[in-house]
Amino acid sequence: PYGAFPTVLANASVGIAWYHNMLLGRKMQGPYGSTEGANVNGTEISPLVSWDTKQLTVLAMLGGAGSSVGKYLKREPGMKYQRFFDVIQREYELKFPRISGEDLGYKLPQVQIPTTHLKDFSACN
Repeated sequence: PYGAFPTVLANASVGIAWYHNMLLGRKMQGPYGSTEGANVNGTEISPLVSWDTKQLTVLAMLGGAGSSVGKYLKREPGMKYQRFFDVIQREYELKFPRISGEDLGYKLPQVQIPTTHLKDFSACN
């Protein structure tokens, strides 16, 4: 479910709806929290414990780190914030001059991962 973190940052309610939808799949939550991911037909999971799965989504749910990093860079001498901003903007514009579909709205999940193929972890029943 870590894949929901960018959407959580951009639109919290839609991102959390996606996160919740992913957690509804069998074995998507285990003894150590959420698993890395599942395939769309619900027959396999990726049972990893990682920073991506645990912290990125939580950090996004808390509003991200942009505000804190921005405050730090702005108070540092040498125009570090402006330099960071300029480099990021240049790199994005070089790689993504126009993103097709960026004008589309956010969509809520329309389907769920099938729950008929796997059983939940025994410690999580």
